[in-house]
Amino acid sequence: MSCPNCISGHVHHGDPKGTVEKLHGLDTYVSKPSEGKITKGIIVIIPDAFGMPFVNNKLLADHYSEKGDFIVYLPDFMRGQSYTSFVVAIAHYIYRALSPRLVSRHDEDVIYVRVLGERIGEAVC
Repeated sequence: MSCPNCISGHVHHGDPKGTVEKLHGLDTYVSKPSEGKITKGIIVIIPDAFGMPFVNNKLLADHYSEKGDFIVYLPDFMRGQSYTSFVVAIAHYIYRALSPRLVSRHDEDVIYVRVLGERIGEAVC
């Protein structure tokens, strides 16, 4: 089960600077340091459920590349089947609309999720 913190993010705004290349049969977002900088190493980002296409993941790769002088690879392990950023907006709506009926606090660290009065899961936050 997820807790409110799991869906409290947002979509960042910005234009990714890297390119998408085919590496080992996977579309892979590649971000490289600025021209003239010596590359210190590589980073491979294993994306979350939003996958490689999600702008936040691409911007994170760009940040690591720019600030750390790394080549950063962000493979599309889900082969285009990841969640879209639309899920973030829907999750916020569902949580706000339904949380008083679905979620009850047992203590500060555990949230119990209820459906039709039955406790069906819990999440430690």
